[in-house]
Amino acid sequence: MSLLLWLAVFSAICLPGAVLLAWAQHRGWPPWTALSAALATICTVMFTVEHAVGFGSLRGAGGLLLIASAVLAVIGARQGWFNRRLLLTSLPFFAAVAVGLLWRGSYPSLFPSAERLTDLYFIVNYLDGERLPPMDHWMPPYAFDFYYALQHYGAALMARLFGLSPGGAYNVAFVLLMALTPALTWELARRQGLARGYAALLLVVLMAGGTGASIWTRVVATNTEAKPDNVNVYDGMAGSARFIGNYDQRINTALGERLFGKPDVPGAERPELPLETFGYQYYIGDYHPPIAGFFLLALALSLMWAAQSEARTPGTRLALAGLAAATVPLTIAAHTWVFPLHGLMVGVWGLTQAGHAWRSGDRDLAGRWLMALVLGGLAALVLLLPFLTGFTSRSLSTPVAWVGAGQRTPLLSFVALMLPVLVLLTLSAFVPAALRGFVWPVAGVLVLALIASELIFIDDLSGGRHERTNTTMKWWGWIWVATLIGVAPAVMISPRRWVRAVAALALASTLFYVIDIVKFISNTTQPDLMQLHGDGIYRRDAGGPAIIDALKVAPRGIVLERVDKYAYDDGSAYSLLAGQPVFLGWPLHEVTWRGQLPEIWSRHNALKAIFDGTHEDPVPYLLAHDVRYIVWSWREANHKPDAREVLDKQLASHYQWRELAKWGDRPLGLWTLRE
Repeated sequence: MSLLLWLAVFSAICLPGAVLLAWAQHRGWPPWTALSAALATICTVMFTVEHAVGFGSLRGAGGLLLIASAVLAVIGARQGWFNRRLLLTSLPFFAAVAVGLLWRGSYPSLFPSAERLTDLYFIVNYLDGERLPPMDHWMPPYAFDFYYALQHYGAALMARLFGLSPGGAYNVAFVLLMALTPALTWELARRQGLARGYAALLLVVLMAGGTGASIWTRVVATNTEAKPDNVNVYDGMAGSARFIGNYDQRINTALGERLFGKPDVPGAERPELPLETFGYQYYIGDYHPPIAGFFLLALALSLMWAAQSEARTPGTRLALAGLAAATVPLTIAAHTWVFPLHGLMVGVWGLTQAGHAWRSGDRDLAGRWLMALVLGGLAALVLLLPFLTGFTSRSLSTPVAWVGAGQRTPLLSFVALMLPVLVLLTLSAFVPAALRGFVWPVAGVLVLALIASELIFIDDLSGGRHERTNTTMKWWGWIWVATLIGVAPAVMISPRRWVRAVAALALASTLFYVIDIVKFISNTTQPDLMQLHGDGIYRRDAGGPAIIDALKVAPRGIVLERVDKYAYDDGSAYSLLAGQPVFLGWPLHEVTWRGQLPEIWSRHNALKAIFDGTHEDPVPYLLAHDVRYIVWSWREANHKPDAREVLDKQLASHYQWRELAKWGDRPLGLWTLRE
């Protein structure tokens, strides 16, 4: 599909939201906050209801939604809903969509890089529209009930409404969900009184800024390995985020060694402590929980400000506070790692508002503030109970542990990485009096969170120098974005010119990262440009297009694909891109989620034996596991070409071979269960 066709798809998907946006502004509400709250509510309610009954394909409902939206758009246009003010308010969203399309359109393929295939698998689990929890498409018929995948459910819901392919749902949802956070950030900053120039700087830093280390990556290491540019650009993109314990191992200049020390020697490795900012998500391209966490963070802050400073009546103020509190349980289903931070932020802010009411003598209002927070949080928690029932019993044991002496963050490295945040949090002491009731509770929580990240960590399955990696990756990234959205605007509204100047310089220092972005895009190829279905890389395989297309139109059934490695393997990609379940996905991921379930390894051993042609009698085994299709791609033909004839003889009684392509003289295709 061309860029114009994809823009038409985006326009159709966004039409209902545009109508709601215009109506909200017409009513005098913050339009992007209203739209975001509505989307979060609809997604959560549907998520809950489908735990009782699955609605299947919703393409008919999607068509009706588009027709109704078009009619309402015409009515709204006649009544003046769509005006210049709405257009100006929406420009940050359009800019963010453009940035998202630049990244996903340039690198749309979904392959075993980071967690792209994993996130595609999460989405595919929900595409059938069956009663939740759905079948685990990496290990049927087990249930997928162990992961916080609310945003993936939302992407699948969109795909079911508008008929998107699995890969198309991934890429479109990535672009749109990522665009909502900048839209909310701009709206909140402007409502607080931030000038357009400062607000524009804030958005650029949010979407394209690096970290405090973006300056230092240029002066602490030189390219002694004479790597080609297309390798160096990957170092530059990751260096700012993964400075501590990763990029700092390349230090080879006198200045770098004086400031941050020499690279580690074997046996004395420093911990790897990454900070993945909002803008970094564009580069890694994962439709992963942090982006939902950022969205809920921006939504909560916007609702908190509306409740505190914009609501016209006490009832409206308390209702908005309840909605802000409702975002806290949603983080459990969307990004569990930040649940304690998000809950602490909303809770401290809410207690502060109740405290103000108490001190002013209105004890009844103070009680109602607390009641609104409790009821809002409980309402969302009740909605999530069907999900939490399975999730809490399946989730990993992740106790809180103390940070040991050898796991501490080197002080200078921490300051270099987090300097813009440290500057903004310090300058929050000088925000205008009218903003202190909002900013100081948020800033206080962020300071406590930074301190806590040096004292405790979530003890997951990672070990050694990576014990704290997941904690800092999630927590520091959330703290960074919370500082940009919740603190930076007020600091840049300060009446003191030097405060505004220092804050702007601190933010602008992260924009050295733009140089890395430009180098990366200009030195890497984009062979799959705008192939947003996500399968471009596999359509370049010999036989890849034929196999994927055959699986797309085939009746739903379990597919056997060879998984060569324990994780981050191309195995299962064809099936996921076609929306089909596979007999076994990545074993190590399943072990991580399910524990040492013996069947995982027995399946992997059987799968390997079948494709090697050494399984004694595969047919009874495959029939017992309801396997309907078996893929023989160029990878199998390259791995053990002679095994195909052996397997064909073994399967002939129950499976029909269908040749779809050739790789040289080697046939490629599918075995399909005979009817």
